[in-house]
Order: sequence, then C-alpha cells, then structure tokens
Amino acid sequence: MRLSLVILLAPIYADKRCFVVVGRLRMNQKQSLLLIPTLVALLTLVAYPCSYIIISHQLDPIEQKLDRLPPSAPQMSLLSIKRGRGPRPDSSGSSCDDIGEIILKLDQAARDDRTQPEKMGYLWQVRDGQLPEDLGPPTRPVRLTVDGRLLLIWVDGSTDDQEPLEFSITITAFDLAGNQSQPSEAVQIRHPGHR
Repeated sequence: MRLSLVILLAPIYADKRCFVVVGRLRMNQKQSLLLIPTLVALLTLVAYPCSYIIISHQLDPIEQKLDRLPPSAPQMSLLSIKRGRGPRPDSSGSSCDDIGEIILKLDQAARDDRTQPEKMGYLWQVRDGQLPEDLGPPTRPVRLTVDGRLLLIWVDGSTDDQEPLEFSITITAFDLAGNQSQPSEAVQIRHPGHR
C-alpha cells in the first residue's frame, strides 16, 4: 500500500507564522510509521508559538491532460474580522495578539465537472480599496479549511490603536487541472478600527 504524505511547509505572506504545504512524499505504510513521529518532532521544534497552516492547492497531472472546462464562480461572504491588540494590564496575552484575521465563509461552492468541491483551490484578489500594510494576496491558490472558510492573515500590530479597514476582494476557484473560474462577486471588508 502506497501513501502520500505532505511533508514540506513553506512561509506564505510576509509573516513566517503562516505556512502553506508545498510538497509530498510517497512511501509505503511501514516507512510512514517510522517517518511520522520524526516529522512531528521536527515540526514541534520549528513551529512558532502562533502558527496557521494553510494548505496549498495541488494540481493533478492527469486532470491537466483531461480537463478543459473551468469551474463555476464561488460565492463567499465575510464571517468575522479580528484585529491586533495591545498588552493587557493583567498580562493575559498571547503570541497571536498582534495578528489580524479576516475569515470568509463559503456560501456557494464552485462547481466543476471533474473536481470535487473539497479539492478546489481558491485565490483572492483586491478589487478596490487599500489593504493593511502587511496583508497581500497569496501568490498561489489555497484550499479552504475543513469547515469551508478562507483565512486572510496579517501582522496588524500589538496595539489597540488600529486604523479602519475598507476594501473589497474577489475570489477565483481553481480545479485540479488549473482551470480557473470567473471571479466571484465582490466581498466587502469593513472595520471601524480602534482609537
């Protein structure tokens, strides 16, 4: 029995606390039983106290030869916005306090003639407005979380003084062959900031 195990993590965005899976290793079951504990130990040593794992969308070479039709456009909406915050007087803080987080939820999955919805990749792009300084669109499509969410993460600053946010983005779906959908309807991102 052959297993495919994802083993390589690489930084995504400007902040090294957010990782994307970019590689695979093929091995038999016995080899995987020896490698998995070693891999877990290694990741524990290099993990940052505040880390996010975002799975990169992997293309399938067979699908690239067979599939020519693009998926339909996805529909997403804003679920939540969390802003960075400053230290608290009671010293209850974490290494994630400076992280800004925008979570989009999938309202309508992209449909494709060959790729299952959970195997689609998604790439967001700015439509209008100004992004926060440390938030930039990813350079490659990523998979949604298991519960159908897309995370936008940036270093927002460990302060309670946060500027307002106002911009909109579109999301494009990618099937396993790399065919891309039309962009989604714009998703408005607004936050009043903190002063």
